[in-house]
Amino acid sequence: MHIGLSGLFLATVLLAGTGVSAATDNTRPEIVIYTEDYKPLYFPHEDGRIDGSVTRLVQSLADEAGISVQMHMRPFKRGLNAVESNANHCFMALWRTQEREPNFTWVGPLEIDGYGLFALKDSSIRLSSVEDSFRYATGAVGGWTSTNELQDAGHP
Repeated sequence: MHIGLSGLFLATVLLAGTGVSAATDNTRPEIVIYTEDYKPLYFPHEDGRIDGSVTRLVQSLADEAGISVQMHMRPFKRGLNAVESNANHCFMALWRTQEREPNFTWVGPLEIDGYGLFALKDSSIRLSSVEDSFRYATGAVGGWTSTNELQDAGHP
């Protein structure tokens, strides 16, 4: 399954002239961005900054728009909770789903992504449908769209 990742941040960039902050003409509006470790889109660089293809795209757009960004890497649920609880806070990048659609302002997709189920190379596991995976223990990240879709399909 492929789902477009959209940047909540980008919507705010486009709306920056409509009062994102109480900035004067001499200051740049500031946006706080949360993301998680998800290579190659966004990840912690060895020098401590957040790097990745989407990170560089968003930073470039912010620079072009004259917006200062403060980026934080957090676990998915913690970052999403901060975005849902605070003005001028954004999540970079989030799978756009019907359930999330009405809750955010969206721009994108920034990247196309998907998910898969994997087993060790020497495993005898063979899957032809999602339902075939139900008898196996599966690791997943709480709150991720792929996790929710597996649970909605009936995966224990």
